[in-house]
Amino acid sequence: MRATFIPLIIFLFSSLSYSQISIFEEKSNATSEIIKIPDGMTYDEFLKIQKHIDWSKIMIASVVPGFIHFYANENQKGFIVLGVRVLGYGLMSYAAVDQYVLLNNDNNFSNISSKQERINRNALFFTIGAILNFTGFFYDWADGSLSIEEERNLIYFKYGINESKKIKLGLSFDSIRNTSMINLSLNLD
Repeated sequence: MRATFIPLIIFLFSSLSYSQISIFEEKSNATSEIIKIPDGMTYDEFLKIQKHIDWSKIMIASVVPGFIHFYANENQKGFIVLGVRVLGYGLMSYAAVDQYVLLNNDNNFSNISSKQERINRNALFFTIGAILNFTGFFYDWADGSLSIEEERNLIYFKYGINESKKIKLGLSFDSIRNTSMINLSLNLD
């Protein structure tokens, strides 16, 4: 069982990391749409509408604290998430190391109640650290994605980009026929 489980996990993570499947409905992205850049749009604004969150960025953010906020150019929130998650990693590391020392050192404990207190404290520290880590990650993902979407919408509003009058090029998968398809749609209303 274990021999087949590990390659399956590796395959799953590698396929997710290389996929460019977006988890949010994208309004506009130059990689999926053919658009005319409006006059007066700066390069910085153009880069802002190109930002999107895909599985590879989510996987990086699960390990690198504050990644999505730094990607969205919100450094203050990124450093807050970084601090919270580093504190979480620190608490988890302290609890794991102390528990290892506690279980592998027989000489310094004559009192069982003090050993049980340390075990309980380590469990509490590890749990708090895990909660801080998961909370920081999900906040980074949700708020960072929302910030990117809001910046994109402000630029759309500023230049009056109308979604209905664009040529859209995309790739989809037909699950009934088990085939991939290229889609091109043009709305001329």
